[in-house]
Amino acid sequence: MKQIKDLNTLIEFIKDYEELRRINKKLHRYYEIHCNYGLTNRQLRICEKLEKRVFEIAKKWGLIADITGDPRGVPICLIEDDKQFRYNGLVIPL
Repeated sequence: MKQIKDLNTLIEFIKDYEELRRINKKLHRYYEIHCNYGLTNRQLRICEKLEKRVFEIAKKWGLIADITGDPRGVPICLIEDDKQFRYNGLVIPL
């Protein structure tokens, strides 16, 4: 994970974290819709765009995004390596 050594880096991380929280809520809602009714093509494109943004933010901080489409859990978890169990990382709350 990228080191947070100064106030500017901390502020940048907090902004990205808040964006991840907003994306997390949106993805959770789309995953629920997908589970119950299915998604339209427009909704699928929006989901893909949101998921792509999650991967960009994770890469920026040297983390791996673990995204699950199961609406019963939390959609986004950030982990340090791909061998790590998803809930041992930074779980983005709803």
